[in-house]
Amino acid sequence: MVKRFFQEYWVRMLIGLSISTVLYIVYLVIKSGWTEIVTQCDACFFAGVICFGVGCLALVANLGGFNIFSYLKGRRKQDNGLKEDYYTYSKRKEEERSEDRIAFLAYFIAATPHLLTSLILFIIIS
Repeated sequence: MVKRFFQEYWVRMLIGLSISTVLYIVYLVIKSGWTEIVTQCDACFFAGVICFGVGCLALVANLGGFNIFSYLKGRRKQDNGLKEDYYTYSKRKEEERSEDRIAFLAYFIAATPHLLTSLILFIIIS
């Protein structure tokens, strides 16, 4: 299962890690704190929390939390020309997402190095 997870979601993990690394660098450039350990700790925490937040949003979306917004966008039509009610639309989307239930974990895994680095730096500072 772990091998299959990494084979299917390695792109998401790579994108999450890349975005969080870019956020880390941008935070350091804005704060001009390449040499200060406190600023590096803050930058790691900021990047990790943003990536973790994206993972939380992916989890909520996967559980159907944003179905109402996509349903209202176009009031989907069925093949016979009738408009699909929300319950039918919600069940159809749930079936489509049933095989991607653990996709949000890729963002959590990508956030882990930054959060662990932040924790280690925080322990060193204290």
